[in-house]
Amino acid sequence: MTNNGEEEPERARRARLLRLFETLDTNQEGQLGLEGLRNGLKRINHPLQNADKMLQDLMDICDTSGDGFIQFDEFVAFMEATEQHLRGLFNAIDRDKNGQLDRSELAHALESNGIIVEPNKLQAFFDRLDKNNDGQITFEEWRDFLVFIPQFGEDGVDPGMRAIYSYYLATVNVNPEGDVTLNDDLFESIGFFLAGGAAGVVSRTATAPFDRLKVYLIAQTDVGQAKEAAKAAAVKGEVGQLAKTATRPMRDAIRALWNAGGIRSFFAGNGLNVVKVLPESAIKFGSFEAAKRLFARLEGSDDPKHISGGSRFLAGGVGGVVSQLAVYPIDTLKL
Repeated sequence: MTNNGEEEPERARRARLLRLFETLDTNQEGQLGLEGLRNGLKRINHPLQNADKMLQDLMDICDTSGDGFIQFDEFVAFMEATEQHLRGLFNAIDRDKNGQLDRSELAHALESNGIIVEPNKLQAFFDRLDKNNDGQITFEEWRDFLVFIPQFGEDGVDPGMRAIYSYYLATVNVNPEGDVTLNDDLFESIGFFLAGGAAGVVSRTATAPFDRLKVYLIAQTDVGQAKEAAKAAAVKGEVGQLAKTATRPMRDAIRALWNAGGIRSFFAGNGLNVVKVLPESAIKFGSFEAAKRLFARLEGSDDPKHISGGSRFLAGGVGGVVSQLAVYPIDTLKL
């Protein structure tokens, strides 16, 4: 079909597919092996060129004879079946039936399939499809980007928007060397992790003197005498003596620590606090994310960002418990 929805003549379609096949056939062998297909996709700068797994899947689907090569007839059969599915999906997304897709129609199609995409990522997806940057996606632009998606040629199965968006994410996150690059979500998560670690270092250092006093008081054995003296003062109604007696363990602890080494004594053991912050944050973060994914599956959702408040609360609890269990042995070293 053409851009306005009219049926593309058989001769014109076959001629177009022949031109594409000849363009992909860089060695002019009349057939495409795996390397030949990869080189051809590089020639047209198609995003699938570096996605080895998808390339192999595409090769397996197209090569119906199983000889390791894609012949022209096999290529035509795959392309025609794929384009038919793409046209059907394009028409379903095109709500105003003007033969073009705008940003709101693409967003609606994603949301209808339970895919919630942030505005900036939706724009990036739209821009990748909108090749001429005119604010509209024509069927030709839609077809040219998605025509090699392997799932469309697999027993007539229409994978829908979820597979299409996954295909987009898989292709844009593969570099020319075939390595998967880190996407914005991962960079954002790493940023949160590092920021949390830095905040933990600062907060633990700021509260280190209080933590040191707590540990010192826990280790003392004469605190019971101070308690008895405080009780006696309370019975007699001696308020001044009560306050003095009640605060004596704290004053004695501060004096003892200061005499032991000055200000540095109040930060003894803080190195352990700082050392455990990053692994504790990493374990807490990883456990929290794993728990969210588990609860998302239990709720029948594919997106851990869209779980109930109760599940999020429980996931946070799991993260806290696991991280504390993992780093607890370090705390015992401070005694």
